Amino acid sequence: MAFTSINPATGEKLKEFPLHDETEIENRLKRADQAFQRHQQRSFDERAQLMMAAASLLNTEREKFAGIITQEMG
Repeated sequence: MAFTSINPATGEKLKEFPLHDETEIENRLKRADQAFQRHQQRSFDERAQLMMAAASLLNTEREKFAGIITQEMG
């Protein structure tokens, strides 16, 4: 079974995403917690630089992301 993203305006299937079993979910949660623990140790300046890099990426790719959001919202 998979999770399916569908354009609600057209009913078109946009993409399927495989579901994860309990082991995979636990592994991903563990990795997320480890990443958070590392991130917590970063200085404010390091975290600010990461946020600015993320903002820059979002800005650079805004047309792509806007298209995806529009399709998913119909």
